[in-house]
Amino acid sequence: MCGVWIHGNYGRYDSPKPVWIIGIEELMGADAPVVSIQAAALELLSRTSLEPRPPIVSLSFALHGDNEPVTAQILGRPGRNNAITATLGAATGETLLDAFYAGRRIAISLKYQDG
Repeated sequence: MCGVWIHGNYGRYDSPKPVWIIGIEELMGADAPVVSIQAAALELLSRTSLEPRPPIVSLSFALHGDNEPVTAQILGRPGRNNAITATLGAATGETLLDAFYAGRRIAISLKYQDG
């Protein structure tokens, strides 16, 4: 099992500001590895206060040099703080993890329920 955790923001220091927490993990499935993704988008109101942003309805990863993005399949309904769970197929999941470990540039795109 291996994975990557991403804590991101726009690099701003003022509040409020948008922040994202994305976890990407490789798990062993019955027949092949499965890549599981947990993601939440939040608004940092102060050093101790976070507010959930609208649920994520689309999540993809554009790998530098590749023509097609790696698109996650969102499962079920959002959980606490509108966090979502998604998966990638074995081949696309391995491609994404290999890109992280190789230090390739990756652009992450999110779309929210409110557009």
